[in-house]
Amino acid sequence: MLVMKQINKHKQSMHAMLALNGEWLRRLARATVAASLLAVTPVQAQLTQGANDQMSNWRQANDAVGKFLRGHIDILKSESQSRKVLTPADTSDQGFALNLAQAKRLMLHARPSLFRVSGDSVIERNAQAIEVTTSLSSLSRAWIEAVGANRLLQLQAKSTEAAQIADELGQRMVEVGNWGVDRALAVGLQASAERLKLLQAQEKAVQTKAALAAWVMISDFSLPDQLPDLRGIGARQDLTANPTQLAQARLERMPSHKSDLVALARLESSVGDASLQQWDSFVQSRVTAALEGQGASALTVDQSAVLWNHQVKEVLDKREAMAARQQAAVNTVAVAQMTVKSRHAETLLLANEILPLAVQAEEEAVYQYNGMFISTWQLLAQFRAKTTVEMNLIETQMRYWDAEYALGAYMAGAPYLPPSGGGASAVGADAGDGGH
Repeated sequence: MLVMKQINKHKQSMHAMLALNGEWLRRLARATVAASLLAVTPVQAQLTQGANDQMSNWRQANDAVGKFLRGHIDILKSESQSRKVLTPADTSDQGFALNLAQAKRLMLHARPSLFRVSGDSVIERNAQAIEVTTSLSSLSRAWIEAVGANRLLQLQAKSTEAAQIADELGQRMVEVGNWGVDRALAVGLQASAERLKLLQAQEKAVQTKAALAAWVMISDFSLPDQLPDLRGIGARQDLTANPTQLAQARLERMPSHKSDLVALARLESSVGDASLQQWDSFVQSRVTAALEGQGASALTVDQSAVLWNHQVKEVLDKREAMAARQQAAVNTVAVAQMTVKSRHAETLLLANEILPLAVQAEEEAVYQYNGMFISTWQLLAQFRAKTTVEMNLIETQMRYWDAEYALGAYMAGAPYLPPSGGGASAVGADAGDGGH
């Protein structure tokens, strides 16, 4: 596009500028594509003059680019007034900044129903503790969802802007005859898809903020731009202890667990140890017979061999229910522990390995583009790829905190509400179209 002298001149100015301003490297899509937009526009204005005039127009465009002493930065400023980019309505810049501690305080202050008088029974106090923990956990999850959705909206706006820039440039390339319609349609389809994602992200941000407002019972607040940092989990007892031990500790916090144990002990005492031991022996023989060929008929209760009455049946039913409850708790703790640990590892992998590689690839793409080795569309694709990794990181952080709050609430005695979402993913840049 530029003649060799101009290429060298602009490479020198660009490299000097990059060395002084690292932030420019982080905003490559807006700045780098503007040069191509400006170079195409003069050609578009004089299409009717024929092939010879078109070559002259290209040179005029190159000369115009050379007049911008700071290269792409000045070109971007020149183009910024004429380029229209779809921007979402900001739903998070109103009122005071609401952090999680403030949200918890507001939620508790707005709910006198969570308070109990001092004369309540042990069961009532246990029930209150579970209700408070469940409410705080739900509030925390709502806050994480709202902050994460707001951050995802910001990132999606950047990705949409890059796609729209590519679409605008593609349309101009078609108008000057450098592209076929098929290539422009592909770029336009990508831009439309990104706008659709932006609308969806905006809807999600509004919904999650409204859900948070329902907990704190106010709406004039803003949201932080970042989710909380991850904390170390290597020495945490709730993640390293045996699930059976943790399940037992969890059951002991249940309001009716101790009373159920007392009721079972009374029934067992009423039936007597001898009758219960007789039943255990009978069951072992009948199970063996059922598995060795007699089938379900072997599981018929022989009332001449064992004591069988209403009390015995009630003891056996309670034993079965409590055993199932305990095993369900063990299974839930094990799953909740692994979910927290795996999502913690996913987040660290994205933050410490994948995102730095994406940033490095983006920076390399700037140099490749300035050296005329890759096209504008490849550059924008790389920008969108890095933005996608950033969005995946936000989503993985949200999944991690969701799993954290689910485990904490369950260990306090609340029902286990499985955290949403699946595993993490990382998306790389497509090869993109060749040429400038």
